[in-house]
Amino acid sequence: MTTLTTADIEAGFDNENWLGWGYLGERSRATTRWEVGNADQIVLRFANALGWTADDLFAWANSKDGRYFGDWAFGGFDLANEPAWLPSLFPAHPAAR
Repeated sequence: MTTLTTADIEAGFDNENWLGWGYLGERSRATTRWEVGNADQIVLRFANALGWTADDLFAWANSKDGRYFGDWAFGGFDLANEPAWLPSLFPAHPAAR
């Protein structure tokens, strides 16, 4: 099993299927590297725990679930207090949603 990294997230910006929204869209508007770094680590923690492929990660990062995560992550989240609903934004097979 391959471990996904930040480079896999960033590869989505060059994907011709990126529609300009989702987590990638929210991430592109983040104001600090701290925000991006911490949000990426949460994304990668879920993605790797679920066994996502790079295609799964892109599908999620280009989705409404990804946008909802980005709204939370770049709207002033608290790393110490992840909301109970957060795992629901990371489905086992995001490409199938």
